[in-house]
Amino acid sequence: MELEEIPECFYPATGKNQAKVLHKIYFGDESYNKGHSHAYEFLGISPQSGAIVLVRPDQYRRFGCDSLDDFEMVGLFFAEFMIP
Repeated sequence: MELEEIPECFYPATGKNQAKVLHKIYFGDESYNKGHSHAYEFLGISPQSGAIVLVRPDQYRRFGCDSLDDFEMVGLFFAEFMIP
């Protein structure tokens, strides 16, 4: 993946100087200069089961669960503050 292919929502311009922070983007793929990123290992996520992570617009991680099938937990999370 090339830098130009990463959606801007993953690295918004922030702060007084509107700087873009690129070192907080993780994905498990081979790179041209540093080998495999091992993002799953770094983040403690099982490659077999995956994970769901909900991130606020200010890039604060708000919720995470260890399975891509745990829709009930995601629903309970949103039910705490969303208006039906």
